[in-house]
Amino acid sequence: MPVEFILAPPAAGKTQTCLERIQAVREANPLATVWVLVPDAQNQAYFRQRLARAGGGLGVNVGTFRALYTDLLERQGLFTPVITPALEHRLVGQVVEAAFTAGELAHYAAIKHKPGFIAALQDIFSELRSAYITPDHFLAYTQNARPARRELAYLYDQFVDQLGKINWIDLRGQIWEAIAAMAAEPQAAAHIRLLVVDGFSAFAGARLAFLKQLAQQVGDLLITLPGRPGSPRPVHRRSQQVIDTLMAELSPRVTELTRPPNLPPATAHMEGHVLDPGEHAKIQESRPIFIEAGSQWEEAREALRWIKERHLRHGLPLADCALFVSHLGAYRPLLRAAASEFGLNVHFSHPDPLSDSPAVQSLLNFLEMPLNDYTTRAVFNALRSPYFDFGLTWEAIDHLELISQKGRVVSGWDQWAEAWEMLANTGREADETLDDERRKYNPLRHEDLPGLQARFNHFWHIFDGIAENRSQTAWVAWLESTLENLRFFNRLSGERDLEAWQTLAETLAALALSEQVLGDRSIDYARFLSDLQGAVQGTRLDEPRAARQDALFIGPIHQAAASRYSAVGLLGFSEGLFPVVEHPDPFLDETTRADLGLDPQLGREQASTFYQAFTRADRHLLITRPYLAEHGESWDPSPYWQAAASLFTSDAVMKISPNKTRPQADAASPDELLFWAVQQNTLSYPHDANLNTSWQDLKQARTILTARRSKSRSSPYDGDTAPIAAFLAEKYGPGHVWSASRLETYGTCPHQFYTQNVLNLAPKEPPELGLDAAQVGSIL
Repeated sequence: MPVEFILAPPAAGKTQTCLERIQAVREANPLATVWVLVPDAQNQAYFRQRLARAGGGLGVNVGTFRALYTDLLERQGLFTPVITPALEHRLVGQVVEAAFTAGELAHYAAIKHKPGFIAALQDIFSELRSAYITPDHFLAYTQNARPARRELAYLYDQFVDQLGKINWIDLRGQIWEAIAAMAAEPQAAAHIRLLVVDGFSAFAGARLAFLKQLAQQVGDLLITLPGRPGSPRPVHRRSQQVIDTLMAELSPRVTELTRPPNLPPATAHMEGHVLDPGEHAKIQESRPIFIEAGSQWEEAREALRWIKERHLRHGLPLADCALFVSHLGAYRPLLRAAASEFGLNVHFSHPDPLSDSPAVQSLLNFLEMPLNDYTTRAVFNALRSPYFDFGLTWEAIDHLELISQKGRVVSGWDQWAEAWEMLANTGREADETLDDERRKYNPLRHEDLPGLQARFNHFWHIFDGIAENRSQTAWVAWLESTLENLRFFNRLSGERDLEAWQTLAETLAALALSEQVLGDRSIDYARFLSDLQGAVQGTRLDEPRAARQDALFIGPIHQAAASRYSAVGLLGFSEGLFPVVEHPDPFLDETTRADLGLDPQLGREQASTFYQAFTRADRHLLITRPYLAEHGESWDPSPYWQAAASLFTSDAVMKISPNKTRPQADAASPDELLFWAVQQNTLSYPHDANLNTSWQDLKQARTILTARRSKSRSSPYDGDTAPIAAFLAEKYGPGHVWSASRLETYGTCPHQFYTQNVLNLAPKEPPELGLDAAQVGSIL
């Protein structure tokens, strides 16, 4: 069947050409089946919008590769269940354990039970499946290799074999099943009149094999690719490699679009010259398009301020704006916090890991305590957690912490028992005498220590019985019962907490399901917790559908392809952030990756990624970077920043300094406006009632703070003692006799005298390990 490539630079009409072909097919045959494949859900929504504006897309299927091969499998009556992250973690762990028992695991034996090793194997298996590498091929390749490579190949072979035995499939293996089904049924995709593949910059091995099968069955196959054939430019190098591969595999007819990219002048200038050798003309911009901020936190705020300005002053919908960052994990919390302050709806390309939920993280930390011998800090983190009810008041918990300090409790029940015994033998009801007139107040003086000890003992009984082995299902039941007793479910608050618990409940159900699929096994508490942690790490906490409506899209920079936006911001263009620092894969070296056809980890074409990212902007473009590192040292710009900024005059670059006065009209939130007003000692909006009230409160607070920081009495804000005047006159009147030690304290520090002798406030002593000099010397 005919295969055609549409080649052109970004914004040169590739998607528009696809829309015209779709409309032509529908005009000729309104009932013709048309499929459009795009990289992800964000691009899926974008293409549907374009399709609707082009005349409607009724009957046109727009989805990802998975949507198509799932549809083809269902048409043939193939419904192989897909394993969940929890089940996959259990299966990989079982494969590793069986390999060790069989004597096939020596190199990785020391880390066989580590959750990180199991997670790394899952990623490796997923990458091998995506690259369409069969276990037999990997085994043959590693036959004479080092033990580490042979063991990986053996584990991969056993993993795929176990999947076949239980008649389940992994997520990446579904496309293998579709390829095999199409090979067995040459007419499986013959009902598709036109198949459009738009927005991709590369195709992994399994997708390429799938496209080859489709090319033999569908009516027409149309594939768009960015770039120019034969271009020597660094930004086109990756595209040229993909084009050469597809030309050899699919033998297509090539159509090159010659129209110039429809980009704003600044972006078009960058598209034509960035990262090319030699000198190029500098153009002038009326507004800065490069912003340098003091830190990544300030950088995130400046980027969101810029987006909000385009939204409010230029009328751009938030859904028509996007931010792409160099490291999503690092920028996600910064952008989320700033967006919450600025009142902007945002949604991320990748859902949060379930383990990032505060409720789930508190639960995992709580469950780890027995394995770490109940360290004091972990115990009090659990006791003070808002997600658990241990039947202890905040005052009782404070007293327990004081007891741990007096008893020098570091960890374990035994040290707590010694602390209780010590208090019973030292007369804990007496205050400590400091001199002839002073006493140090003991907060435990009126505490019912036996009652407190009895209530605290309930905490230690929570983990009774964990020494025995149980089945996975029994451990899940134990955990649910424990959480019920601690009122964990009742203490969840907020939509995100409830969503996290629902996802966690599904994960626990998947752990129980794993025994129905793979069989029962008796495991200890440590193994159960390891399985739970592995399942949680592989599970994502999806955003509510409502959160994606009229929201700013935020994603990693390597996913900036296909969709176009009116305003695009790129974050993280300092040395080491982007281009990212490349590290070799500790499991699959570069030679192995090249021989197997896997993407390299070193020498990646990041220039092409940068090129694809900045050409997403149809009207407005912003590129930002932090100029100070975490500890305050200077942070150099990345070579991509330098290459792009060199194409413009200095007016295009703006450096944000915290000492620079900024117009209050540029503030993105009331809090930020008031902060700037305090810095500038004036409010530009005195007629706003709410702002003016807050402003007056801040002025008053500044006056009080300045007075109290003054070394001499200069205002009525030095401290008002009128409420205790009668008490002071009675206790410390002219007839009161002062001791020499107390007068010495007063002469040294009146404030210390006042707090210790009048208010009876004693400073808290930090806990000590209680080691003698010899023990400290041995540790050092």
